[in-house]
Amino acid sequence: MQERVLPAILVHGFLDAGEIWGPVIEIVGQEAADWSTPDLAGMGSRWQDAGPFTLRRMAEELGAYIDRIGSPVILVGHSMGSQLVELAARCRPGLVRGLLLLSPIPLAGMRLPPEMSNALSDVGGDLAAQRETRLRFMGQPVDLAVLERLVAIGSKVRREATRAIVTA
Repeated sequence: MQERVLPAILVHGFLDAGEIWGPVIEIVGQEAADWSTPDLAGMGSRWQDAGPFTLRRMAEELGAYIDRIGSPVILVGHSMGSQLVELAARCRPGLVRGLLLLSPIPLAGMRLPPEMSNALSDVGGDLAAQRETRLRFMGQPVDLAVLERLVAIGSKVRREATRAIVTA
């Protein structure tokens, strides 16, 4: 008897959008048919959403998204998205069957030096700053096509959102 593959919800991180998962879904192919990649408030297709941009709000919205699916799911969170899938899983223990955390950020947040947290806070809406920040964190050698794709995705994130998220 073949096991049913559970739907997966892939949650993006800071400065990203659901489309960041496109290459992963392409590689996985048909097995990813029941996967979804929602955008978080203030990013991607929801870049014009009004605040507040808090972890609580985003986790509650993710919980409502799980409820709409209405069946057990696997949650995958990258970076800041790992915080959100952990919070959502705590609120929906009967519907979340597994978590995968990629480059997770602790629920307590990160203790960054002020110059780094200030720089991250201000990258929203500033493509040059986003490019420079992403360059610092990318593996070497840098694939310029990937860098430009990431900057394009991050172009739909407002400074209001990045400031609130870094503070959260």
